[in-house]
Amino acid sequence: MRRLATHAAGILGRALLATVLAAGLASCAPLLAELASESLTAPAGSTPPPTRVPATPRPRVDGSLSAAEVYARVAPGIAFIDTPTGTGSGILLESGHVLTNAHVVWPYDEARIVLPDGSAWDAAPVAAWDLFVDLALLGPLEAAAPALALSPGEDLGVASTVYLVGYPGEVEAFPQPAISGGLISRYRQWQGMGITYLQVDATITGGQSGGALVSENGDIIGVSGFLFANTYGLIASSEDLAPHIARLVDESRANQGRTGWFPRGAGSRRHNLTLDNLWDTRMFLIQEPPGTTIRFEVESDSDVYVEVLDAYGDSLALVDDTYSGYEEGELTLETPGPHFLVVAQSDEARGRFRLQTNHPVLPYQDAEDGRVLAVGETLSGTIDYPMDFDYYLLDLQEGQTVEIVVDSVMIDPYLRVDFWGASGEEYASDDDSGGGLFGENSRLIYTAPRDDTYFVLVEDALQEYGGYLLTVAEPTP
Repeated sequence: MRRLATHAAGILGRALLATVLAAGLASCAPLLAELASESLTAPAGSTPPPTRVPATPRPRVDGSLSAAEVYARVAPGIAFIDTPTGTGSGILLESGHVLTNAHVVWPYDEARIVLPDGSAWDAAPVAAWDLFVDLALLGPLEAAAPALALSPGEDLGVASTVYLVGYPGEVEAFPQPAISGGLISRYRQWQGMGITYLQVDATITGGQSGGALVSENGDIIGVSGFLFANTYGLIASSEDLAPHIARLVDESRANQGRTGWFPRGAGSRRHNLTLDNLWDTRMFLIQEPPGTTIRFEVESDSDVYVEVLDAYGDSLALVDDTYSGYEEGELTLETPGPHFLVVAQSDEARGRFRLQTNHPVLPYQDAEDGRVLAVGETLSGTIDYPMDFDYYLLDLQEGQTVEIVVDSVMIDPYLRVDFWGASGEEYASDDDSGGGLFGENSRLIYTAPRDDTYFVLVEDALQEYGGYLLTVAEPTP
């Protein structure tokens, strides 16, 4: 039901390909596959085409702006964002930053930015990000284009005319933004973070993420990001995003304009690690270019398995050939961006492991794993990469009943409660019983069968990534 309006051209390409095949137009598949796999970075020595200036629009009799006037006011500050695996849209702010959705640029530390006047930056840094409300800042840039301001717009009634300005389905290296029009269909609320979403029927598709929702007065009242029920756009309200944007600007300045999703470093080819239990895993970043052959081997007294994933969460290698605690594998990287080598075990007890690779890999420490929960509190967590899952520890007494809820708009949370030696009737799991903005939150009412420390496990059913809120409380009536 919930879909990011775009993370990558590959996702868009697969969706388009599925549509074409369903329609019986199989002859278009090679072209679509080619478009989906290519970045739009301009060839060396290329120059942008002459700037296309919109024709002077005619004023409307009722005083509101025409679509042409809205476009002329907003389009010069709408940025095109290009990463090695996809494209998106952004809004040039007064601070010099380009505001976009976090999922547009994840997991890259920089992206190519083009403005409608033809100015371009090949490596604008990701300066700050928030995976809870799906926002990121790039830059700041020294741009001649006019900055855009975000304005409140929640006072507009249902059926008000609105416009989306961005770069949906873009295939050019120096494009101009597109505009589409529609109506506010209704308002939806995300109670967990206190954010209003405007549901609109304006056309939204891959590449639109991070674009502007604009009122008939030319005010930017929202930042586009989600496609709902494969039909409607869900646009986060500018008014509710304002404090989050201000915080990100402050963080960008504190970080001197550069940050990253994952730690940086030289890495190592040899690692010793300990996994505390069945649900503990350890991820290692592979930061080698496409065409690199990666070889790895793991030794242990425990039954270990190893999986290598790309940035989409696609499994490139899953090695679990023996019960002896020794596994080895090899693969060649085909896509750019970070890859994730995950070491896990099939035993409940603590295990020690030795990992060796032919190229340096960088260990990633998951801050959520092993955190202690208490009844009556809410913690924030993050699914850091596709197929990541977090485990928490919760002490319960026999007969004690708790309500556990995972709330998110970035992931489709899957929740499980387990403990050492639990039988099939003693552990519990849930996917979509918790309601939420997309009806995908998880919720469990769990009664402890004995005094013990329980594992509360959170993962994403769709193999996405993003922030969530985890609440443990006394059951509501």
